[in-house]
Amino acid sequence: MSAPLLNVEHLSTHFKTADGPVKAVDDNSFTLEEGEVLGIVGESGSGKSTLLRSVMGLIEDPGEIVDGRIEYRDRDLTTMSDAALRELRGNEISFVFQEPTAHLNPAYTVGDQITDVLAAHTDLSSEAQWERVYELLGRLGIPSPEERAESYPHEFSGGMAQRVCIAMALACEPELLLADEPTSALDVTIQAQIIDLLTELQEDLGLSMVWVTHDMGVVAETCDSMAVMYAGNVVEYGRVDAVFDDPKHPYTEALLRTVPSHLDTAPRFDTIEGSPPDLQDLPDGCVFQERCPEAMEACRTGRPPYYEVGGDSAWLSKCVLHEGKPTRPASPSAPDADANPSATLADSQTDGGKPTGEGDR
Repeated sequence: MSAPLLNVEHLSTHFKTADGPVKAVDDNSFTLEEGEVLGIVGESGSGKSTLLRSVMGLIEDPGEIVDGRIEYRDRDLTTMSDAALRELRGNEISFVFQEPTAHLNPAYTVGDQITDVLAAHTDLSSEAQWERVYELLGRLGIPSPEERAESYPHEFSGGMAQRVCIAMALACEPELLLADEPTSALDVTIQAQIIDLLTELQEDLGLSMVWVTHDMGVVAETCDSMAVMYAGNVVEYGRVDAVFDDPKHPYTEALLRTVPSHLDTAPRFDTIEGSPPDLQDLPDGCVFQERCPEAMEACRTGRPPYYEVGGDSAWLSKCVLHEGKPTRPASPSAPDADANPSATLADSQTDGGKPTGEGDR
């Protein structure tokens, strides 16, 4: 069996503060096969975006990856030089951000920004670069692509700006696309269009994709596998159909109950009682213990490992209810028991290009 395209093992990303580290991502593992779509789902503040930015190498001070490995095609991204990461970003691995207009440089046309990416990672002539721009914009459903390539970001609606960002992310034909809630800043109608567009592109191009979302419906419709995050922890990871049919972690079960069913004869609004723990003061043991209806003493005495559940070594749950089942080895530095740096999209794909800042938005 071939190695997965992406293998994340015991990844921890913390943010330094005067009061101690914020454990935004804390000992997480998952894999992604070629052509697979993985959904990362959880409440706001659960660490989804930080996890994705860690994979992309976009964590900036005061954040740092403090433990774990991120293997892409058997290369550990956590040990690669900045120059090697710059070559990888926007070329083999690309990123689509939440707010498109915040990650496009307002001072340059969208065509110039896409050609920046092409110039950084390809040997295409200037003429061929512009032909690629027109092809991409047309494929993304932007009318009059030659004319619109000369437009500035503020001349696009939110939905069209996100199409430009997707075009930029796909410019160099990456193998892996990381999408951080790419529809959250758009209205409902446009959200559906972007979801359909990304799904079509993934299938046509054979992309591997990690999709961060808080919408379980998006996961059910678009993803092959899913990772459920809570308080910086991936508490369950497995195939979408299996997890939806028979969740193995109490948090996953509670989260699924909050999703309205089309079979309900009356509106039902289930919630999860309580609040997530402080990421600077995580409890000993399971991070979900204070909100879990099945919590027991064992939940409070040690951080649970990943148990292999459902008879499937690729279906994992961090819950002591599965004690006795096979476990994955713990991280050597694991405890016993959303910072969002600004960057333009072109910078994330090239780590260079034409600078912008908060004041430019």
